[in-house]
Amino acid sequence: MQCEKVLVVPRARIADYLAPCRKGLISDADAVAGILSALYSDAFFLSRPVAERDPAFKQIIPYVTVCRHDLILLIRRKKKQTEQRLHELYSIGQGGHINPLLGYGGAELIRAELERELLEEIALGPADYRLTAGGIINDDDTEVGSVHLGLWYRAEAAEGGFRTNEPDKIEGAWVTRREVLEKYATLETWSQIVADSFLREEVPCPGKTD
Repeated sequence: MQCEKVLVVPRARIADYLAPCRKGLISDADAVAGILSALYSDAFFLSRPVAERDPAFKQIIPYVTVCRHDLILLIRRKKKQTEQRLHELYSIGQGGHINPLLGYGGAELIRAELERELLEEIALGPADYRLTAGGIINDDDTEVGSVHLGLWYRAEAAEGGFRTNEPDKIEGAWVTRREVLEKYATLETWSQIVADSFLREEVPCPGKTD
């Protein structure tokens, strides 16, 4: 069986940008630009089993919070979901590893893989949402977090909602900010980081009007 290859960036190339934020959302424009520049110039594909064990590399994960006006898409990952570490946890982010895609590289590859994940998990195609970059998620306080780096985006979904393509693995619903925060203790770690920066500070979803 062919081993999965995932996109990684050497930690050494972005260590200075990560140092001030061991766990949290990096939103400083210069830091985000520096990380993305390193990613576009030095990222490469590595065997996933190797990447999962070696904190010298950060696996790049696009992570998208889907909004619809004042509501947020809250997902619960069931026990049949592939990643056991996320079983029965709630999430306000959709995403996954970036694999090789013929003819794509850099920002185009990231966008293509992000779109694929949204289409596969919740049946949202590119025409169904408007995407806004939000920052970089880092968590060097945990073993899992130390080998992953999140590219966080907010997506404002068009009317009509979503559909879970794998209802045996995930279920979802539109909920209010308050309802998300009520689930805070059972949110996966990255969703807690997003909630701390996005919900508690009352940053509006893209497209919201006062």
